Formats: sequence, structure tokens, C-alpha cells
Amino acid sequence: MSEKPDDTAIKDILWPFAADRSAVSDCRKLAEAEIAPNPAMLIYGFDDRRKPLRDMMMTAFETLAKPGVVLGARHEAPIGPLMHPVHQTGAVAAWEVRPLHR
Repeated sequence: MSEKPDDTAIKDILWPFAADRSAVSDCRKLAEAEIAPNPAMLIYGFDDRRKPLRDMMMTAFETLAKPGVVLGARHEAPIGPLMHPVHQTGAVAAWEVRPLHR
């Protein structure tokens, strides 16, 4: 097991460009797709002492996603304790997403 944290997690969640397929850009695509009556974005992640999951996954994601979609209330649950030497806890969170204009 590697003890080096995954430095691409921020890009995978927060990158605003559609071509790079992040949670923020996928959230917008999901809201507009009309593939389900109540589409939702689900994100899971793992804590790192130096990079708190809540700051990135919860606060930053919500801040960047809200200008592009109507983001429902956050539903979350903790993950852990885990055996990984760096990522011993985490969380899973989900939000209902709707387009801004309908």
C-alpha cells in the first residue's frame, strides 16, 4: 500500500471544465440530461490529515456546483475506520441535482 495521498482528487471533484469530467461538470450534465425523475450526485472520498475531506468534497464542491445547478440538501455518512496507512476515514455524500431553469 502506498502512503502517498492521491493528488488528483481535487481535479476529479472540483475541475469546472466539462471535457475533464469532474463531479462539478458532471453534476451540470446530469441535471440537464432528463434521464431520471430525481437525479443525484454521489461522491465518496477519504480523509488525509493535511487535506481535510470536508473542505474539498463538501464545502468546495457545493460552492462550485451551485452556480450551475439547483443542488439539494446534502446527505452524508462516514466511512471507517479503515486499514490504509494514510486514509483511515472518509465519507460518502449525495445531493439531488436539478437544472437551474425548467
